[in-house]
Amino acid sequence: MKFLFPFLILFLISFTSCSSDDDSTSVIENDIFNFTGTIVDALDNPIENASITLGEAEVFSDVNGNFSLNNIEVSTDIAYIITKKEGYLNGMRTLSNLQEENVVRISLLRDVLATIISSVGDTQVYVPTGLTLLILDAHIIKEDGSVFSGFISPVIHHILPSNPIIDTVIPGNYENDGDTYGFAYVKLESGDQVLDLADGYIATLGFRIEDSLSSEAPETLSIWNFNEATGVWGLHGEATKEYVLGQWVYQADVSSFSNPWFKIKA
Repeated sequence: MKFLFPFLILFLISFTSCSSDDDSTSVIENDIFNFTGTIVDALDNPIENASITLGEAEVFSDVNGNFSLNNIEVSTDIAYIITKKEGYLNGMRTLSNLQEENVVRISLLRDVLATIISSVGDTQVYVPTGLTLLILDAHIIKEDGSVFSGFISPVIHHILPSNPIIDTVIPGNYENDGDTYGFAYVKLESGDQVLDLADGYIATLGFRIEDSLSSEAPETLSIWNFNEATGVWGLHGEATKEYVLGQWVYQADVSSFSNPWFKIKA
């Protein structure tokens, strides 16, 4: 499995898009802002010694997972924080409407394989929280576009709307998400090789609808994909409500896992 050395980069982005699900930035006169925060794992344990950088500034999280970047000069009203730590998924958080003092808390999920699947034939993976991954007639490629043949070690996470850490683990600006029906992280890899679906092939994700939401859940919704480079959620396709094996689910086709985060949103 490919691990990345720990670092956390905070940088500022400007973007406007008709298919974007996040706030657009506005240019402001350069001003001074302070950023403080805490990095923890899914059990709320602090993560120590993460590198936090902003331009030429760099600090490290302490034994309690805390960090601070003070007197930072910026020119937009949105900050995009990316957290990387060996053994964990990237943590990515967008802060909008910046204040003089800005506080962020980021929870990191473990970068561990969910199962082992074959690159040949049909494959279905079921996550106990109610996420399914279905790949029919699999055609898997390496980063260079060549065909991959062998065993795949997918990293899969499913975040239900009722999850208590949803607001600190989900990438982007969760406060602006409105009615969401679940998040999924799906990364395909084999050892140090990052894999993806070949062009023209699809996989199907199934998101269990929690019982408290099923009666009012719309028949069709959108599935969105988080662009890690820009920090923006982009529209990926449509999700349909179906009754499968005694429970309501949203099913949606996806064409790539190069950006692993997906969400179902009204």
